[in-house]
Amino acid sequence: MLLLAVVVFTALYRFNTLGGALGGFDNDHFVHFAYARQVLAGEQPLRDFNAVALKGLPPSLMFEASAAAQRWLGETLRSEALLTVGAVSAAAGVTYLAAAAVSPSLPAAALTILTVLEAPKLYTYPTVLVLACVALLATRYARQPSLRGVVAFAVLAAVGFLFRHDYVVYVILPAAVLAGLVTRPPRRAAAHVAAGGAISLLLVAPSLLYAQQQVGLATYIRDSRQIGSRQAQHTDLEWPAFTRQDQEGRSVGLAGTLGLEQNAISWLYYLHIAVPLVTAFVLWRTREDEDPTRRRPALVSLAALGLAAMPFLLRGNVGARFGDVGPLIAVLLAGNAGLLFRRWPPESLLRRLARGLLATVVLAMTVQAVWIVGSVRQELDTSGWSDSAEKLFRQAARRWEELQMLPAAYWSEPLPGSVGVARYLNRCTAPGDRVLVMAYAPEIVPLSGRLFAAGVARVIGEEFVSERHQRQAVERWSRQSVPLVLTEPDELHAALGREFDRLEEYLRRHYEPAGSIEADGGLRLRVFARRSPGPTGTFGADRLPCFGQSGASISRLE
Repeated sequence: MLLLAVVVFTALYRFNTLGGALGGFDNDHFVHFAYARQVLAGEQPLRDFNAVALKGLPPSLMFEASAAAQRWLGETLRSEALLTVGAVSAAAGVTYLAAAAVSPSLPAAALTILTVLEAPKLYTYPTVLVLACVALLATRYARQPSLRGVVAFAVLAAVGFLFRHDYVVYVILPAAVLAGLVTRPPRRAAAHVAAGGAISLLLVAPSLLYAQQQVGLATYIRDSRQIGSRQAQHTDLEWPAFTRQDQEGRSVGLAGTLGLEQNAISWLYYLHIAVPLVTAFVLWRTREDEDPTRRRPALVSLAALGLAAMPFLLRGNVGARFGDVGPLIAVLLAGNAGLLFRRWPPESLLRRLARGLLATVVLAMTVQAVWIVGSVRQELDTSGWSDSAEKLFRQAARRWEELQMLPAAYWSEPLPGSVGVARYLNRCTAPGDRVLVMAYAPEIVPLSGRLFAAGVARVIGEEFVSERHQRQAVERWSRQSVPLVLTEPDELHAALGREFDRLEEYLRRHYEPAGSIEADGGLRLRVFARRSPGPTGTFGADRLPCFGQSGASISRLE
């Protein structure tokens, strides 16, 4: 019953809080969604478009899953919502099962819900799902080491690799630690690790062979490392700092300290970093004979994963990343509670009370911080959970209808920002045309109902690490019908940099500037129109170039 409650709460909480700009998705969400649209059209990474860092081997499940949802459930944002919300809801259910294996059910459910309220970004659902499955498999294997458990870890490692290559480390590391702790004799443990590695390699071998055939496996690995390194440079983390002043510069008392978002983020960050260390300390202080459920090996393996992975998972916009590691934190905290309060080496009543008081204070501060960072009060009201069952299900029905109409509804109604740009592209290009956007505005092309051109969803420096990438892009561009190109507002060469000389040369030779249009965030994009064959009409008051049979009449309709 608690399992069902956790899953239903998560599903309605996340689904009902969608809506608004871009259907409720972040613009970053449309990076992988754009690639999914290409896959839906029959294209594949490396062969038809540039590989994305750590996600570029078919079947790239990050893209294939969204493409399958579009294929089976309809080409709307509702299909993407059902996929991603369904995945985070399943991850919450799996997290609860793992937490309940190392602690009583009620604390397990409460801690799972707390991490749900941290609201992981929907496009990070593979991270949440993989970590939840790792935690559950760890608790199962700790209780009963078996070859079946090895196979389960191996399959998860392969699936994780096909979502994002570095996920394989998040599976193999705790699995290897766990095998070394619970499998006897050591030779059998080594055999389990070797068997798991062999099965995983066998499962991903077709993808590796594909990379070898397309560009060479060594080249693919080198490019992925370079792209990943460049992306990491944009997500460096400065250690969060606490403050005693609000945004207006007024001093805040101690009681209101965690009411400031900066302090709430700082508290949660250091808590997440500390949890694996605290787990190791608690395990050291408790005796092994106090662990009849064999939770200790599972917690050791998950603490090892936390120590290794937390610095990489919590970086960049750290306030938006806490939910990504929610399953790991929930299970470790549940395990700590189960061990800490089961029995402790002989001590005075005063020390027991002090320990209980400390745990209560930490929990209260954490709940307060999650409440602030996750905008929980507002989200509970929006979703309907803070009101009534009637509002809850009415909101779900409203979101169901709204998302089913998107993005097609954007194409018929004048709206500002990126959806207005998407409408322009949809109205002024033919269904078989493609569009190239030389700026970071990943939402525009997929919302326009068109495919991206030149094999690149976005022309930014971190995606081009060699001259070969430019040559490939220009060669693909030359074979495609690309009537419109949107670029950054500054001078083209300054905006793109020296890494894009070939693209700039091709653009200037075959296109001419034809105005500008404003996207989200006040970004005003320059519009370049193909010279030959040229526009057939104009669009809107700014008389932007329009292509296709409907182009001549568009200016009269706007």
